[in-house]
Amino acid sequence: MTTILAIEPSIRGGSISLYRDGGEIGRHIGPSGVSRAEDLLLDVADLLSSLQIDKREISQLAVSVGPGSFTGLRIGIATMLGLSAALGIPVIGVPLFEAMTATVDDLDGCAAAVPIGRSDIAWQQFSVRGAIVPISTPGSQFSDALAALVCKTIVVHPGVCDIVPAEDLKSFTIHDVGENLASLIAKGVERGSPDLTPIYLSSSAYRK
Repeated sequence: MTTILAIEPSIRGGSISLYRDGGEIGRHIGPSGVSRAEDLLLDVADLLSSLQIDKREISQLAVSVGPGSFTGLRIGIATMLGLSAALGIPVIGVPLFEAMTATVDDLDGCAAAVPIGRSDIAWQQFSVRGAIVPISTPGSQFSDALAALVCKTIVVHPGVCDIVPAEDLKSFTIHDVGENLASLIAKGVERGSPDLTPIYLSSSAYRK
C-alpha cells in the first residue's frame, strides 16, 4: 500500500493532499497568507488525525518546488525535508506547472498560471521546443503577454480569474485545476525528482 503526502506551500494559503493507492483520500486548503512552518505541520497532523492515519503509514513525500512565493517554497521544502529525515522516507520535488499541465493533450501553445501576491500572475508557456522560463507579470498585463506569444490554452488556479477580467480571457481555452494544487503534486510523483532546488521567477518584460 502506497500512501503519499503531498504539499503545495506557496500559492495563496497552500494545500495538502493525501493519496493512497492512486486515489485522494484527504485534502486541506490553507487560508491565504499563512506561511509559517508550524502551521503547515499542524495542518498535516490535523489531516492525518481526521483520517485516522498514523504518520508512520506514509511511504512517500512530495512537494512543489515552484514557482511560487519565495517564503512559501522555502518553508515547504524545509518542512518536507524535516519529515523525510524524521520518518525515514523519500521526498520528491515536483515542478508545479508541469504537474498542472500533465493532463493537457497538446502542450504546444499552452500556458499554466497561478496568482502571486495580490495582483501578479506567475506563468509559464510550453511549446514543441520545450518550456519557456517561468515569469511573473502584473495581472493587468497578463492577457497582452499571452496574446503576444500566441497562447491557445491556459491551465489556471482559480485565483487567476480573480485578478484577470473574464473579458480578457475569452479568446483562450481555460482549464481550471482548482485550489488543491497539492493533489496535482501527488499525481506528479513519477515525474518528480530528488532534486528540491526551488524554481524562482524571473521578471517579465511586461513589468514596468
